[in-house]
Amino acid sequence: METINQTKAVKAIGMRDALSSLIEDADAPVLKALGVLMLDRHWSIQDLERDLGSEAIESLLDETLHMDYTKLEEIHTFVRSQGVFKRK
Repeated sequence: METINQTKAVKAIGMRDALSSLIEDADAPVLKALGVLMLDRHWSIQDLERDLGSEAIESLLDETLHMDYTKLEEIHTFVRSQGVFKRK
């Protein structure tokens, strides 16, 4: 049982890292979409292009850090399936 939890923990680190990188590099339309997907927040593009962008980034990063594994996996899988993650 411990191996499963360790595997999930390692997988969660990678998923959180990928989402955090996406959030930190995101433009206003991506932040808007992530706000709806992750927080059920409907920010306007204009607000995000002004000062709200930093608040949005902070909120999304905080949610990424604190969401449970199931939600993290669902969001990561959906975002990956949409081809949003940049290849390194």
